[in-house]
Amino acid sequence: MSAHLYILLSFLILMPTSQAQFNIRSETGLAESSHRRPLPAEEAFPFSTTRLNPKTIELIFLPAKAHYLYQHRFSFYLKQLEFNKTTSLEAFLPEGIAKTDEFFGAVEVYYDELKILITLPEAIIEKSVILIEYQGCADWGFCYPSRSVAIPIDTL
Repeated sequence: MSAHLYILLSFLILMPTSQAQFNIRSETGLAESSHRRPLPAEEAFPFSTTRLNPKTIELIFLPAKAHYLYQHRFSFYLKQLEFNKTTSLEAFLPEGIAKTDEFFGAVEVYYDELKILITLPEAIIEKSVILIEYQGCADWGFCYPSRSVAIPIDTL
């Protein structure tokens, strides 16, 4: 009987120590982040485009929960395929949320629906594409590589 009592007392003494180790591990996120897999970029940052008028395109991003887009990583270009000519496009991006990011430091980001207005030049050759470049991350530490998407003008 004393052997059973000794084992039981040893277990009770060691249990708080082992429990504390488990709590520290969960608080640091090690247990959770080691099992996370990033969403495909298309699911993490889905978007739609609409041509509002001959000179304006509306681009709407809807980042997945706990995902954000960097304001400073957006770029917009018009590529005229016939002439292999690329020009920058003006775009209006709203004010973002201030964040201190582990990759870029002090930045502005977007977690929620993001509407961007892109201004097109007066004369556009229909065999042109709009190039949209962007980058985002997940809150748990995964940063997606920069992406570039080409949208043909004649589909808008």
